[in-house]
Amino acid sequence: MYSVSQTFLDMVRGPHRMVVKVEVTDDPFISTWSVLSAAIVDGSVTIDRTAETRRTLNLSVAGFENPINPIDEFNPYGTFLRVSRGIQLPDLSIEYVPLGIFRVYETKLDKDSVEIVGYSLEADIRDARFPFPYVINRSLDPPSLAITQLDIIFDAFPTLDFTFENLAAWFDGNVSGLPNPDIESAVFEKDRLEALRTLNNAMGAEFSCTQEGKFRLNPPASPDDPPVWTVNAGTDGVLVEYSKTFSREGVYNGVVVTNDDVMGAMTNQATTPAPIRVLVVDSDVTSPTYWGGPFGRVPRFYSSSFIATRAQALTAGRAILARERGLKSTVDFSLIPNPALDVDDVVTVVYPDGSSENHLIDRLTVSLTPNGVMSAGTRGIQSTEEV
Repeated sequence: MYSVSQTFLDMVRGPHRMVVKVEVTDDPFISTWSVLSAAIVDGSVTIDRTAETRRTLNLSVAGFENPINPIDEFNPYGTFLRVSRGIQLPDLSIEYVPLGIFRVYETKLDKDSVEIVGYSLEADIRDARFPFPYVINRSLDPPSLAITQLDIIFDAFPTLDFTFENLAAWFDGNVSGLPNPDIESAVFEKDRLEALRTLNNAMGAEFSCTQEGKFRLNPPASPDDPPVWTVNAGTDGVLVEYSKTFSREGVYNGVVVTNDDVMGAMTNQATTPAPIRVLVVDSDVTSPTYWGGPFGRVPRFYSSSFIATRAQALTAGRAILARERGLKSTVDFSLIPNPALDVDDVVTVVYPDGSSENHLIDRLTVSLTPNGVMSAGTRGIQSTEEV
């Protein structure tokens, strides 16, 4: 959850004045932004952990007598929008929460409005495909998986902000340790974003763009993380409505990780990497997707030539299962917006009958209008065990 004051959190639960700010620039890596001149009619920001671009902006602003003139402010050829939603505090100051930086991808003008679609900056990396194959040759000082990702990003965007968030703790204090081996050789043909995802999957990490427009490489969210917010009904509650779904569609309770040579890459752990095959499973005997229980054994398979050791394979398997393993349930609910929430936050959902569950947020949609609500999709998750 984005860091906000306690006053902000308290006011979310009661009557308050919300404020939305949209700023525009042609260079998101500089500090000069101009406030959007048009009036906002409608809009939302959707944050989806599973999407190729984590954040999507849909914005509708007031139309113009001559809709040709304002297109420069919304043109899809080199315009970026920075969106924030805030609350006016008792001292009349405004505390804002950033919701993302978006490249304008589509602009539709008619006599009544201008409709804008924008995507977070993963879209820029996706679009910046390799004009020539990206080649890592054998050398005396081979790069690691993490450093290679930095190189691939800075090759296209030298000024982009990138952080390794909590990775030292994830790798037991050693980012350059076994889960992050050096690469002796590799070739990536076209897709820059796919290359990054291939490398961070082999690390057992996640790659995304934050609400501040910074790229990060971080461990997957943990089911043991403490809840950051309570979504409750009743007095001072924020829960508007909810539905709960149980399904086995697309549910896996195990991950098989191998190091088959699928990309022609090699690490410095061995000249010819030894075959590796590990299985990570849902080991919670109380879970409805317990490996070996009535649900059955339903593995997902992941293979990467960047898997150099069994320890690294287990790290990657744990991360994949944390993101995709069997779900106790999914809950979709609407609530009074708290824009500080983000995907991968753990929240406590308290139902009208007083029962409660902790859930991990997978998807959020934040309204940009005073009467709009926030919708969310969450999931329950179980513990893992390496075998």
